[in-house]
Amino acid sequence: MNGAGIGIISVSVIDILLQYLEHRDANLPFTWESFNGRRTAERGALGGIAGGFLGYGFYNHKIAQEAKLPFDPDAYLSELLKTEQLSSDPKLSKKMNSLSRQMKMWLWNEFKTELVKFPEGTGSLVKKLALASWSDIDLLLPFSKKKSRTSIEETYKNVYKVVTDKFAGKAKVSRNTRSIRLLLSYDGDDFDIDIVPGKEINDYRKDGKLNLYVNPRWPWQNGGRFKTDANTQKSISSNDPNVRATIMLLKLYNNINGLDISPLVIETHTVNAFSRRKYAIQNSITENLLIAMEHLSDKITNLKLEDPANSNNNLHRKITSQSAEKIVVQLRKDIYRIESNPQYIKEIFL
Repeated sequence: MNGAGIGIISVSVIDILLQYLEHRDANLPFTWESFNGRRTAERGALGGIAGGFLGYGFYNHKIAQEAKLPFDPDAYLSELLKTEQLSSDPKLSKKMNSLSRQMKMWLWNEFKTELVKFPEGTGSLVKKLALASWSDIDLLLPFSKKKSRTSIEETYKNVYKVVTDKFAGKAKVSRNTRSIRLLLSYDGDDFDIDIVPGKEINDYRKDGKLNLYVNPRWPWQNGGRFKTDANTQKSISSNDPNVRATIMLLKLYNNINGLDISPLVIETHTVNAFSRRKYAIQNSITENLLIAMEHLSDKITNLKLEDPANSNNNLHRKITSQSAEKIVVQLRKDIYRIESNPQYIKEIFL
């Protein structure tokens, strides 16, 4: 791409200069009317094609030279994980924890007469899967079916109104499928906060099960409800540090390469990849990553992936066949290149 860009710009500039000299030699004024833009565009396109081929050749030469150098992919990935862990950025970690505590306390003060218990943190922070470069705060509000007399829809709308009133003019508040998203600046950094109101089904303190309100996609549609198991959601990533490390790397790979796979899909597929029925966890971080990538490329085109917290929820529901095929092509291409030349592992995380 760099070669193509340089080729287009260079040849276009040269052609403009040539046209200026041609006009000067013919004693003609060089104006917009006399400028042959089509000729410049055509020659620039040819320059782009030539530059692209040259750039591709240089890229292959560079990769071939790098392949001869000593390289430890496990050491590289270990360092990458260290930089992506929140503990590597104490200031950011401190801000996130402080903001999370403040939001929980504010939500508790607003809704404590209706809640089963104090607002809880969920998501990547609780699962120890947060990335320093991509992280948000997920908060769960478990409403009591006895203390809260409103429907789950009314509860959701009430929380949305309270949040909107509180942060009007200070932050961006929007409705997500099952959460209320708050985008705000705190101590010099921007943070996404997802507030999820839910109402207990039986006894939340014992089973962790809630009903969540589902926002309709279109104004003329009716909202719905979604059952979830908060305890299962929190524990889905497994207690094995090797599995967590693999999930973090896959999430980072997904974000950098724009594959648009939801974190829950990545977590579920990775846990499935390392289940006893499938693969054994390796000592090598690289091998674990390749195993998870291979499993994801094999399974992402399946019509269904069961949500561990709700067997009736298909996690693949929002993945189109076109998106799935794009993901498969990207994964298999990168797996092949890494196996051919471990140096390539650096490029998938650029």
